[in-house]
Amino acid sequence: MHQSFEAPCGSYGHFKAARYLIAATGESHWGDAMERLLHNVALGVLPLKPNGTAFYYADYNDLGTKTYFEYQCPCCSGTIGQLAADYNISSYFHDAQGIYVNFYLPSVVRWDGVTLTQQTDYPASPRTRIAVALARPRRFAIRLRIPGWATSGTTMLVNGRPAGVAVQPGRFAAIDRIWSSGDTVELACAMPLRLEAVDAQTLDRVALMRGPLALFQTGEQLVPFRRAELTGARQVGDRAAWTVATDSGPKAFLPFTAVPPAIPTRLYQAVV
Repeated sequence: MHQSFEAPCGSYGHFKAARYLIAATGESHWGDAMERLLHNVALGVLPLKPNGTAFYYADYNDLGTKTYFEYQCPCCSGTIGQLAADYNISSYFHDAQGIYVNFYLPSVVRWDGVTLTQQTDYPASPRTRIAVALARPRRFAIRLRIPGWATSGTTMLVNGRPAGVAVQPGRFAAIDRIWSSGDTVELACAMPLRLEAVDAQTLDRVALMRGPLALFQTGEQLVPFRRAELTGARQVGDRAAWTVATDSGPKAFLPFTAVPPAIPTRLYQAVV
């Protein structure tokens, strides 16, 4: 079935539910799921047209393509705007003790006299930098979501030095200290390539993943890969493109955000 997922509506509903779950449980894996939808669905939808024509279904099937929905003004025409408007309330959360950083995006958040400015080109790069600004030194916590896929090479620095706190994948890492204006926090997430199977019963159909990104094979040639070929993929050009070397020549891969309209793609690869 090529109508795989109601992209804007599904993402909007998931984001809303996950925000409540994070608030109720404090568990960061809900943020991991939001991040996966952000980069593999929401940021890759085709732009809404003035007449209401919208991107409705994401097509993750074999030789799937990005296309507009056949009718004007489906439900996703409205949800695209709602989803984009909610990026800010999905990126950061707070409680009485401090701020939770959920999304790693270029952004600014203001809370109780504190301003955090985040600079990053994540997930193309594994690094993000957050600058602190406030009128006078004070104590509060900055909690950064450490993705569940991050490996032991993930590091966190405060003012260029090790933060001295536990950095555990699948948890928020809390830096609770007296902050001064000009302080910085830097996070570098280890992002080795990995393969994720469709499910436990279909281990020979896998997606090539790097950090939160799923990489889609482009083109119409459907051939099985060796696992080592996929995990040996290399970034090329502007780092949005990847190539996998095979005996029959290089195969191109792109993240969903970089896939152009009507170009056949394939998410799950057969492996031998």
